[in-house]
Amino acid sequence: MIAKGKIRGEGGKLARYLTTGEPGETAQLVEARGLERFGSDPVTAFDRMEQWAGENTRCRMAFFHQQIRLAPGERLTDAQWMEAADRTEKRHGFTGQPRMVSFHIDEATGDKHLHVAWFRVDLDAKRAIDPGM
Repeated sequence: MIAKGKIRGEGGKLARYLTTGEPGETAQLVEARGLERFGSDPVTAFDRMEQWAGENTRCRMAFFHQQIRLAPGERLTDAQWMEAADRTEKRHGFTGQPRMVSFHIDEATGDKHLHVAWFRVDLDAKRAIDPGM
């Protein structure tokens, strides 16, 4: 398993990417947790989350985006993919934070990889969560 992640802004653009993928990929939205407070669709919700963070905190990059790919020959069930996302969430301190999870599937090969994006601002404490990178 190969995982990489980064802190980023542009919530609407991130949500659009998670739900559409790159050319030649099919995107499959698996989970949109905790977004309902901010909007009825993921793009609107991520845009509003970013706006809320800007108005209520000094955080200018309100999301953490992680991509998980498999090493050649490695296979996981969907439940194992989600376990990897949950373990990452716990390790970075994002437990319970709003998140989106999607698979991107290569249309030519069928290979898939996982994307997870967390809102990294604690809504109660009104401060950004440092993922410890």
